[in-house]
Amino acid sequence: MTIRVWNAQTGECVMDPLEGHDDGVNSVAFSPDSSHIVSGSDDMTIRVWNAQTGQSAMDPLEGHEDEVDSVAFSPDGRHIISGSKDKTVRVWDAQTGHIVMLMGHEDWITSVAIASDGRHIVSGCYDDTVRVWDTQTGQIVSIKGHEDVVASVAFSPDGRHIVSGSYDMSVRVWDAQTGQSVMDPLKGHDHYVTSVAFSPDCRHIVSASYDKTVRLWDAQTGQNLIDPLKGHDDRVNSVTFSSDGRHIVSGSDDNTVRVWDAQTGQSVMDPVTFHHDWVTSVAFSPDGRHIVSGSNDKTVRVWDAQTWYPFIVPALSPCSTSSIPFVSPILPLHSENKDNSDMSDSHKTKFCQPCDISLLNFCHLDDNWIMGPHNTHLLWVPDHNRSGLLWPRTTMVISCTPTLLEFKSFVHGINWSQCFSVL
Repeated sequence: MTIRVWNAQTGECVMDPLEGHDDGVNSVAFSPDSSHIVSGSDDMTIRVWNAQTGQSAMDPLEGHEDEVDSVAFSPDGRHIISGSKDKTVRVWDAQTGHIVMLMGHEDWITSVAIASDGRHIVSGCYDDTVRVWDTQTGQIVSIKGHEDVVASVAFSPDGRHIVSGSYDMSVRVWDAQTGQSVMDPLKGHDHYVTSVAFSPDCRHIVSASYDKTVRLWDAQTGQNLIDPLKGHDDRVNSVTFSSDGRHIVSGSDDNTVRVWDAQTGQSVMDPVTFHHDWVTSVAFSPDGRHIVSGSNDKTVRVWDAQTWYPFIVPALSPCSTSSIPFVSPILPLHSENKDNSDMSDSHKTKFCQPCDISLLNFCHLDDNWIMGPHNTHLLWVPDHNRSGLLWPRTTMVISCTPTLLEFKSFVHGINWSQCFSVL
């Protein structure tokens, strides 16, 4: 697989492709200073990437003997924590990649998180338990209360509480020191709870579920704050707050990423549809500038969290024959001449100056078709190019076949013939 990094404003590639994961990506996270991204995969490895340059920060971290389902950075950025189906929690030196600590559950570990003090690690497991590990003393607190798999765990930002989500369809809040439940289970989801997180001010909890919804709870009372956030068409796998607490991002088996207003529950943008398989993990960068998403399509994508897509699509400017021409060789889509060997000056075509917008900003992918404004069919993308398709707001992608679409000379609409002439 490869990584590419793109300018979030222009869509231009700023580096060569890099090698990436060989299987589905299950978990992604930013470092505290937003400078690095860590990813865990079904290929049993952990990778660390420079979020600014796209360069691999070190060799893959190898040691797990089964899929890596959860990864996180320590608050000081010096360590990486991982949980795996091999029943272990591992702590890695983020500079050297060496394992510095190994801890075990009795079953598949689904989720890991670390407290703001950098000392305590919490893990969720298929054995229905939550465990809290003191990395200095080795003391373990085992928390029991869920009646099914614990799919997700998180510390509150102040380190005082732990929230857990379970296949028993409940969300629970625990005292991080004693392991005691601090309120009745939060119930409302109709299917497995897959992901939970605290808001930055510790006042709210967000949860995601196989019931296709996202719910927002009062962390003090356990009450639902607003109606369920609905919009995903399939199971919601991952959810988290932005660093300022104003937005929520979610990733789903419907292959989309959605961003919501944390106060109203309203979607603040159209769903992002550029993954072509389940979106398994999402995270905001601590500086609030980017969102990272991991997918079963074997890719990691980084998005500009400020721009995304505009709500109103501006009308494409009509083509004008008085504009400065742009000359480019064109080969018909179905030409049998695949090496372009007979392209000569007589085959060059002349186009009008392209509109002063990036057309792909207003497009989406429908199966293999790139759909333009007003759902017009623009271009069909072959299957082998689809997973690595790059878009203007994508700043990085891990993929087997990175593909950049160049629309500088593209003309579309009923007056396209006015912009065409054979030289």
